[in-house]
Amino acid sequence: MTEIEDRLAALSPTQRRALLARLGRAPSTAPAAPPITPRVREGDAVRLSATQENMWFLEQFHPGTTMHVMSGVARLPIDVPHDVFTDCLAEVIERHPVLRTRFGMEDGEPVARIAPAERPEVAFLDGIDEAPMWARFDEDARTPFDIARAPLLRATLARSTSGGTWVQITLHHMVADGYSTGILFAELGRLATGRLVGRLQQLPDVPFQYADVALWEREHAEADADATDIAYWTERLADAPAALTLPTDRPRPARQGYRGRRTEFALSAERAAAVRTFSAEHGVTPFVTVLCAYATVLSRWAAQDRVVVGVPVAQRSRPGTERVIGPFLNTLALPVTLGEDRTVKELLAQVNAEVREGFAHQDARFDRVLSALDLGRDPARPPLFQAILNMQEDRSAPRCSCATCTTAAPSSTSCST
Repeated sequence: MTEIEDRLAALSPTQRRALLARLGRAPSTAPAAPPITPRVREGDAVRLSATQENMWFLEQFHPGTTMHVMSGVARLPIDVPHDVFTDCLAEVIERHPVLRTRFGMEDGEPVARIAPAERPEVAFLDGIDEAPMWARFDEDARTPFDIARAPLLRATLARSTSGGTWVQITLHHMVADGYSTGILFAELGRLATGRLVGRLQQLPDVPFQYADVALWEREHAEADADATDIAYWTERLADAPAALTLPTDRPRPARQGYRGRRTEFALSAERAAAVRTFSAEHGVTPFVTVLCAYATVLSRWAAQDRVVVGVPVAQRSRPGTERVIGPFLNTLALPVTLGEDRTVKELLAQVNAEVREGFAHQDARFDRVLSALDLGRDPARPPLFQAILNMQEDRSAPRCSCATCTTAAPSSTSCST
């Protein structure tokens, strides 16, 4: 057989159906989901999305927590006056109502309400040394929000004594995700540049808002439109290990906490290039290569021949979602099977197929997959997986920090256990 025939023969049934559907030789078995349309008006009480609801419950159990605070810092290429930056931020907040949304309880249910647009308060640090500036940024990134009060956004503009102009945007994860920070910084940059050069920028229309997405998501789930995707995950994860048994230097507490530490390291340009070259030679992406390496290390330390790694995905496949700020993030639980008799080439091929099939079924929300699996809950650890691999490309080059993740320009890979 030719190389192409060999590769076609190696496809799983799911991959084969997906390929044929893409080529137009087989109809999709699932009916097309209705489009997301603008329906929510300012002041309406709207049920939360699944992502928001999960975070809302955690906020009730851990009041004053910073686990959902995310903060980005960017150095501006030009000096932007405080009033100009405030005007630009006001326009972005008006464009994206999720940034002026507050959360509360009504009739026993958590709901979101969009507050009227107001001119935001922007802290201004003028003529500050960089050491205390970064200390202030760090303090703000660790200051919790009151989710019952809008906006769930803080902004600081700083002009350092060294001549640099910096901006910090701090958000609550209930109103944004990592992709959203790219949208926010990009829109701020375009608006500020246009004002400074005397050419007001006309940003593209936002086709709908995140509240519309939350409403669509609820209707989608209630109609069991994701049944095929959930069935795929329940089959793949039916016999997955419930715990990653990494050796620890102290007993695991009876109830998990959210305190931790971060260890940072950087790949040299040569090593990163080697990963890309190796991946290309084996017909996989760098993500698959890194996932294989990560799973191998976890497997050896845990003495398990099967591990499950959580992989965050942007979940913005619906048209128009790429322009909307909001917490779209979903997580895939990818099982990886390892064995001493498996070659590197075989492992790469297996993980590559697992990743492709998993991403083809990414519309199944992780909380719904968990419900379908009906796993027993252990208060000492997160369900299904306790290790995460997150590989990102930063579109706006802010330096970002969260209580649970870190991103750095121009790209980053973070592993959490």
